[in-house]
Amino acid sequence: YREATAVVFLSDREGFGLPIAEAASFGRFVVVSQGNQAGLEAGGSAIITVNPDQPREAAEKVIGGLKEKQLAEISSNLPKWETAAMAYADAINELNRE
Repeated sequence: YREATAVVFLSDREGFGLPIAEAASFGRFVVVSQGNQAGLEAGGSAIITVNPDQPREAAEKVIGGLKEKQLAEISSNLPKWETAAMAYADAINELNRE
């Protein structure tokens, strides 16, 4: 992630979204699929969501975000790795209680 400008994670199969948390820990611009709740928890308010079934719209959001220099704004809101790890731990503990 050190050399990445953005991380686009449109998987609906990855349950925990660890690449999102890893990218966020490096301060990267992150785009995830709508409905990726684990990814949203890991990335907080710094995540841009897109509909993966609308690739043109998703591409426009990614390009628009980069062109408008939202990267700096978004990166400043990214949670630290410790915050993301605690969010995962809380979610797992909650599942274990059920």
